[in-house]
Amino acid sequence: GALFRKAGDWCLFAVEGGRARRRTVTLGHHGRDRVELLSGVTAGATVIVHPSDQLNDGDLVAPER
Repeated sequence: GALFRKAGDWCLFAVEGGRARRRTVTLGHHGRDRVELLSGVTAGATVIVHPSDQLNDGDLVAPER
């Protein structure tokens, strides 16, 4: 639910310093509900699941409560 396509690349938004940062990622093995990320984001990173198409790189974000 975090991955989306942008200009032919797979991307996601990671949260860094309270801002959404778009990261291009490289996919490895993938199945119906799991994907291996080979590069583009570090293990343990906080990512935004189901990002709005209105979200932009650098937008301020806060955790849902």
